[in-house]
Amino acid sequence: MAECVHIAHKTVKSKRTHYLGQIALVEFDDRPDQAKRLEQARRAAGFESARAAAIRFDWSYDTYSQHERGERGLSRSAKRYAKAFKVSEAWLLTGETHSQPAVRDALIDDLLSLNPAHRAAVAALVQSLKKAESDEVP
Repeated sequence: MAECVHIAHKTVKSKRTHYLGQIALVEFDDRPDQAKRLEQARRAAGFESARAAAIRFDWSYDTYSQHERGERGLSRSAKRYAKAFKVSEAWLLTGETHSQPAVRDALIDDLLSLNPAHRAAVAALVQSLKKAESDEVP
């Protein structure tokens, strides 16, 4: 195998020489921002793949995957996706971060779905975190 390697400083009489160089693999994502946020929301919701999310929510896999790949606009389906992944529709469509009511509402819904003992445990955890955070601030 060593005799097949072209040594750059060696004199070559051929008109055609092969350049042995390095190829750098660059990750480039040219999908629309909506598609990127949709994937981000899916992953944050704990779904490893688009197929897993489509199966769980009974969506057409082909349509959902086209939305996530950016091959189709998702404005008509944004509300459904936002509700499923517990993000705001505005964030999914525009990237707005100040529309916290949808996130707050989703958290409240999750909290209310817990039994009373678990709700009390979550409340105690939140209080201890708030106390720890206030102790850190000088």
